[in-house]
Amino acid sequence: MKSTVVPSTTTITVFTRHSPKCPHKDKRDWKKCKCRKALYFYEDGRDKTISAKRRSWAQAQEFAKSEPAERHPVQRKLRQIDGKEEEKRVAALPKFITVSDALTRWAAGLKGRKLSTSKVHATFAKKVQAWASRT
Repeated sequence: MKSTVVPSTTTITVFTRHSPKCPHKDKRDWKKCKCRKALYFYEDGRDKTISAKRRSWAQAQEFAKSEPAERHPVQRKLRQIDGKEEEKRVAALPKFITVSDALTRWAAGLKGRKLSTSKVHATFAKKVQAWASRT
């Protein structure tokens, strides 16, 4: 009786996708040109190719080293849990905020500006607050 179970292995290889004008277009493993780099995956009996979105071989290899962690089942589950926790946190936030709270949040995001710019923002915040209190 033959077993049809495919061993669970993952292989990730960096290769170069040369442009038609590249003098090294017949060498997939040529590292020194600035052509696009891609990753070849062999995982669970299937193969797949994705772009590394880099043109440096060293950067593409760093990207390839980070991919197994992205594909690890425990890491995937942890990301799902984190996503659900974030959804819960966002759902717990109040749906409506006051104008003064919104102005406070806006002003907090403007730290590190020039003094003259800060004065303009403070004046604007006062005008908006006065408008909101009138309505």
